[in-house]
Amino acid sequence: MATITVVEGPMRSGKSEEIIAEANKYRIAGKKVLVIKPKIDKRTTGAIASRKWDGGKPVLTSELLAHEIINGEHLRDLIRRYSPEIIVADECQFFDHWFYDMILYASKQLDIPVWLAGLGLDAWQKPFRIMPDLLALADVVIKKTAVCSKCRCLGARFTQKLYGSSEQIEVGDALYEPRCEKCHTMPAA
Repeated sequence: MATITVVEGPMRSGKSEEIIAEANKYRIAGKKVLVIKPKIDKRTTGAIASRKWDGGKPVLTSELLAHEIINGEHLRDLIRRYSPEIIVADECQFFDHWFYDMILYASKQLDIPVWLAGLGLDAWQKPFRIMPDLLALADVVIKKTAVCSKCRCLGARFTQKLYGSSEQIEVGDALYEPRCEKCHTMPAA
C-alpha cells in the first residue's frame, strides 16, 4: 500500500518547500507527478510555490505548475487522465471533506503515494477544517515550525492573523505571520 504523508505547520515553516522537493525527486526519477491545489488559493495562479520573506515581502524561491481543483470529480478525472505515480497537494486546509475520500481512494485503492501540506491550526489555534482528518489518515506526519516574526525565537507553531475579517478562510501572504506561543494573540472574533 502507498503511504500518505502530511506536512503540517504554520505559515512560513517550509511546508510547500518540502512537498516541492519530494515532487522534484519523483520528476528526476522520470515518474508522473500530479500536483494540485485548491482553486481558492489565488496567490500563485496555476502553481504551488515556496517563498522566503525578505524585507517584509514574499520572494518566490521555487514553484511547480499545479492543477487548481474545484471538486472531487475534477480530481478523479485528473487521476484517470494522467495516471500519476505520486500526488502532491498544497494548502489542503482549504479543501472540503470530499478530499479525504479522494486521498483515501488514490492511496489505498490505486496505490499512489500522496504528499499533502497544510495548516493544522487556524489563527485562533483551532483545527483547520479537514486537516485533523488528513492527519489522522496519514501514515507519516511531518510537523514543521517557523521562526517567530515577533521575537525571532525558533519553534513557532502558530499562525498570527494580522488584520482582515474574522473569517477562518481569508487567503493572503501579508495577512499572516508565524508566532510562538508567547507572542501569539487571538485575532478579533
